[in-house]
Amino acid sequence: MRRTLWFFALGLMLVAALTACSGTQEATPASSQATEAASEAPVTIEVYYPVAVDAPISNILKGYIADFEKEHPNIKVKPVFAGGYGDVKTT
Repeated sequence: MRRTLWFFALGLMLVAALTACSGTQEATPASSQATEAASEAPVTIEVYYPVAVDAPISNILKGYIADFEKEHPNIKVKPVFAGGYGDVKTT
């Protein structure tokens, strides 16, 4: 009896996982002209980091941002360094 219950529970979890992973069908795709126009508009985003500005990791993050901006010239990334771990932990 316990073994049957175990296999039933396992099967139920498998069905639930497969159902959750199945994708939905997409409606009609957006027109390519609208997509191209939207992708060319300049955008500025702010990315918050819980590190001090003079921390060594901030130089690494600035390098990542420079690489990203090279690949996506219409997106400007503004890093916001929010202080150290102690500052972030208290907020």
